[in-house]
Amino acid sequence: MAANPARSRRGDLGERVYLLLWERILDDRLHAGQKLSDIHLSDKPGGSRTPAREALQRLVRDGILRLEPTLGFSVTFFSSQDIAEIDDLRATLESWHWSWPCLATRPRR
Repeated sequence: MAANPARSRRGDLGERVYLLLWERILDDRLHAGQKLSDIHLSDKPGGSRTPAREALQRLVRDGILRLEPTLGFSVTFFSSQDIAEIDDLRATLESWHWSWPCLATRPRR
């Protein structure tokens, strides 16, 4: 079965919108509680709501955005405790990542 080029381009656009929104959140250009709309994100000429909606839904799944039925999408608020827990988890995962090759090359008995 051949890949659908239109669907592939839409997926690429969704990925670009996702990365752009992530960058804006990290750069503090999008603030906690700020509302986002797939309509607003796709209002450029030639824009489509589908890639924007895919990106927003993915950010919801990642816990970066919230979706409230009557209010729409908004940037999640992270407390200082949330950030500390995420940082601890990241440090643990990095430590595990670097120790894994050592464990894998250890001789078996």
